[in-house]
Order: sequence, then structure tokens, then C-alpha cells
Amino acid sequence: MFFQSGVSSPFGAEQLLDEGTEIEKYCDRVAAEFLVPREVFVAGWNSAKSSADALRAARQKYKVSSIVILRRALDLDLIAKAEFTNLFHENSIAIQNYGKKQSAGGDYYANQGTKLGSVFTEAIYTALKTGYLQFGDAYKMTGIKGGNLDKYYKERGLVL
Repeated sequence: MFFQSGVSSPFGAEQLLDEGTEIEKYCDRVAAEFLVPREVFVAGWNSAKSSADALRAARQKYKVSSIVILRRALDLDLIAKAEFTNLFHENSIAIQNYGKKQSAGGDYYANQGTKLGSVFTEAIYTALKTGYLQFGDAYKMTGIKGGNLDKYYKERGLVL
């Protein structure tokens, strides 16, 4: 069976180490040489402080995945199978965690304060308190609707 990933297998480190058929091996070597040329790659890898640094730099330089870089390093005897497996699993975990929310997000009312500015919000507040400005106009001017405007000012210790 032929795989479509450009490396020996799209599944896990153990499957990536399985060599496959002769045609598949040949195709992998051609694709690897095309994507990550040997001479330049080896020079860059050997000049890095660690395998992790070399991986990061090569991934950015060649615009390919970590799997392609790791497999190329393994095929060129730049890393051992054990190091390949460790780096593969570290990168798999990083990929799984990529994009996961670290927090619940920003604070709407703090963002509004930054957006509107303190001088403007104080002027709106004073105009509302003195009756010079109607709430409907304040909603239009601030972009904050209804009860949210009350809450916005309460967050700042001001009561309408």
C-alpha cells in the first residue's frame, strides 16, 4: 500500500520507522531530497546547539512539517531512532495542544475602556448624570447598549 504523506506513514513514530516497499522507499528518498536537500540540511543541523534547535530552524527554513525534518535527520544518521521517537512524541503533543484556549478570553468592559478612553467615558458619564445627554444617545456614541452601559460604569465604581 502506498502512503500519501511524503514520508513512510502518517500515523505514529513506530509506523514512520517501518520502511515499507522498495518503491515507497525510493519515492520517500526522492521527495526528501527535493524538499530538504542533503548538503544544506546536514550543514545546518550540525551547526545547531541541539536537535530541538536544529528541528525548529529546519522546519522554518524548508517550510515542511516536523515529521519530514525528523525523518530526514534519521535517514541521514543525524539522530538515533530513540531520539527520533522522543522528538516525534514531543512534537505530537505540541501539535495536539496548539490552538487550545489558555484562558476564557478578554474582559469586555476593560476592552471598552481602552477603546473609548477615560476622558470620553468621563464626559459621557457626566453628561448622563446632569441630564445633558439621553441614554439612547450615549448608547449610540459608545456602542455599549442597555444594561451593559450601567455595568460598564459600575465596573469603574460609578453609578448612573
